[in-house]
Amino acid sequence: MGFHSAPSIAHLTVSLLGEAGPSHNGFSVLGLTGRAERGDNEKAMKRILITGGAGYIGSHMAKAVGRKGWEPVVFDNFSAGHEWAVQWGPTVRADLADSEAICSAIRQYRPDAVVHFAASAYVGESMVNPRKYFRNNVVNSLNLLDVMLEE
Repeated sequence: MGFHSAPSIAHLTVSLLGEAGPSHNGFSVLGLTGRAERGDNEKAMKRILITGGAGYIGSHMAKAVGRKGWEPVVFDNFSAGHEWAVQWGPTVRADLADSEAICSAIRQYRPDAVVHFAASAYVGESMVNPRKYFRNNVVNSLNLLDVMLEE
């Protein structure tokens, strides 16, 4: 069963972030998706893959997920993140440009949800090197979504 056929997990969004956005085919506006197979999505969630989980926002999400009793799996290339920020679950040191690494992580950990924070975010640099930003923020996001839909 691929991520694309999953039910909405708005309840998880409310539990972690305090508000829910609309959902379509399991993809919430807030970037969460899941494969919950029981009626109560909060109880069904056990493991969440967090891309960019070694960065500021991603590490706080991992901490929130861990505090909920779920296992955060951090997927990060550590180009801007910090190893010391990953404290609540396993780490996959890989890049979203590597579809095989994404596939391997999803197969190994079988996450119930994916939260995507991996992105380049420096405005000045993005003006000087827009290709880098397009490649990382758009193409690599599509790599992640493609693997999620296949797995």
